[in-house]
Amino acid sequence: MKFLLLPSLLALASASIFSSSTPAPELEAKASFGPNNPLNNVYNGQQNQVLISLLNPSSSELTVTFIGGSFSKASDAKHLRNTTSLKYNLLIPPSGSSTSHPVEGEDGKPAAFQVPYQFWSEFPTGDIGLTLWVEYQDADKNTYRTLAFDDVITVVEPPSSFLDPALIFLYLILSTIFLGGGYLAYTNFVASGGKKKRSKRPVVAKSPAPVIDEVTGVEKKYEDSWIPEHHLKSRAKKSGAGGASGTSASEGEGASSGGEGRGRKKGRK
Repeated sequence: MKFLLLPSLLALASASIFSSSTPAPELEAKASFGPNNPLNNVYNGQQNQVLISLLNPSSSELTVTFIGGSFSKASDAKHLRNTTSLKYNLLIPPSGSSTSHPVEGEDGKPAAFQVPYQFWSEFPTGDIGLTLWVEYQDADKNTYRTLAFDDVITVVEPPSSFLDPALIFLYLILSTIFLGGGYLAYTNFVASGGKKKRSKRPVVAKSPAPVIDEVTGVEKKYEDSWIPEHHLKSRAKKSGAGGASGTSASEGEGASSGGEGRGRKKGRK
């Protein structure tokens, strides 16, 4: 096509640069997407394959070294990027020799060699230009190029399927995230809320049993554990002395009252 003429001219110019001054041996190359893809559709994110038919009508053996290509805009043939160049080193004997391909074509002529070529596409959907070239050498290691494909292809998205491994893995990830989020929401809001409702009754703290001082017999408002030991001993001595004096005084009062009672009895007599 006219808008793809520029890449074709560039490929032929590069072929003339690679080749020597001798005439280039002819190598027929033609790429096809196969009978199952008559519209030349290229799928994004997948490995696309074309079959390149190679036929050597010259009288000498040729060696296919590389197959590559490039993408360009369909509107103005502006170069976008190159495809992957694959190395082959495939020997193509002359089509008229006894070592050529043993299978003959439908027209009785020797059938061409079928060489697969794979490439990837990551472009917006729509029409895009594709150019494929074959690089080969003669017996003297002179390098040449010939065009195998120079036309417009259609970039499309691959058909979706529920059995696609990538989609199944995505579904598993989304299901795990959804179930994990639901479990966290249940444990943080539903389960914890039910526990709080059951624990509405106020908890009454039990007061500790009163501690009685062994010396005075009075309830203590503090603990003796933090009071120094010598203070406790002095307090115990004072309490013992006070108790003894109180006992003596009470005994004296009893004796005096007893004497008075006896005197009163004697006076009555």
